[in-house]
Amino acid sequence: AIHMLIEKDLPELRDVVRPGGDSDDFSTLAQESVKWIKYAYVCKIKPGSTAADLPSEAFGNPFDKRTCFVSYAQENPACPGLTTAQQAKLKDVIARNRLKDR
Repeated sequence: AIHMLIEKDLPELRDVVRPGGDSDDFSTLAQESVKWIKYAYVCKIKPGSTAADLPSEAFGNPFDKRTCFVSYAQENPACPGLTTAQQAKLKDVIARNRLKDR
């Protein structure tokens, strides 16, 4: 029976359901000093924008889905935020890892 499995394609990691831990009560992460940006807004922020440029509805508190931390190199100190290339990469990573509902 093993010989039948040898020729099967391996699933890509993104096609494998992650083990538990992504769904739970994450509401304890809500803090007044931390702003959690919703997916619908994080991928539309223009280079040079800061949190002060976003409407209040762009922010929400975590509830039943694990949050995502985005860290990036500041490529142009005169222009805060993600560059166009960084934003494109972020969109790709979010789509590839099925994180749109975070």
